[in-house]
Amino acid sequence: MSRPDSIDAICQTVIKRFDLVIPDFYDRDDRLKGYIDSVDRRGNKEQFPIMSLSMAVVTNERIPIAHPGDVSRIASELKKQAKAIKGSAYVKDVRGHGIAAFSANEDSTAQFSSTD
Repeated sequence: MSRPDSIDAICQTVIKRFDLVIPDFYDRDDRLKGYIDSVDRRGNKEQFPIMSLSMAVVTNERIPIAHPGDVSRIASELKKQAKAIKGSAYVKDVRGHGIAAFSANEDSTAQFSSTD
């Protein structure tokens, strides 16, 4: 938990630090390719990208959260949005104003409409 005015800085710092160290966990050849060759859960050969970080930020800044279970539901929805972005990214809950998505790799911001 943190104050809403510090969320962007926290998320950006976490992503930068993660993206800085994660390549060290891969072989040089895999880093250059940008993926690893491995086997999925069903035994099929597959290419998996270098690991990235997807974060969901839930806030009660604009709309109150009525039930603790709502935090989990909202986080799950936001995480799906974050995982749809290539590379490390975070998505903020801005219910009533859409969803704000931020990708550290592309230095871009995208706005998604929301039904909430």
